[in-house]
Amino acid sequence: MAYTTEQRRINGSKGGKKRQGKKSPRTIDREAMHMALKDRGANMAQMLLSSQTLLAMGTHTLIRIDKVGKKEVFTVVTDSDEITKVFNTFGEVDGSGIVDEKYYFVTHKEPQNQAIDSIQNRTFGRPTESIEIGNKDNQPFILNLKK
Repeated sequence: MAYTTEQRRINGSKGGKKRQGKKSPRTIDREAMHMALKDRGANMAQMLLSSQTLLAMGTHTLIRIDKVGKKEVFTVVTDSDEITKVFNTFGEVDGSGIVDEKYYFVTHKEPQNQAIDSIQNRTFGRPTESIEIGNKDNQPFILNLKK
């Protein structure tokens, strides 16, 4: 049996549909989760851009070879004072890479074009791409669609 308009008004529904303008608890939870993810991404944006910039520019790494017993151990130098000292001394050494009786060398990682493209697309907008379709006489195609 169908409800009358008055009965639907009393029951608070329109023809059995849920009321417009009210969000379900599940929708509210999804929207809260979505906002939390957006906030987290916004907070990480500077760090992510810095990481992508390093990929786009390529990186140099200073590595020191330490002798531990009979083994040689490669150590990435992260101390800024040691890096400054080594780079300031590199010009004075004979090219052997030995500074204060320790051997250093520099590695280089090539720039990644995909990272460069990604930064440029975000900065200047993605360039438009066009596809030209034509035949050898530069005449338009005529398509005949038959049933």
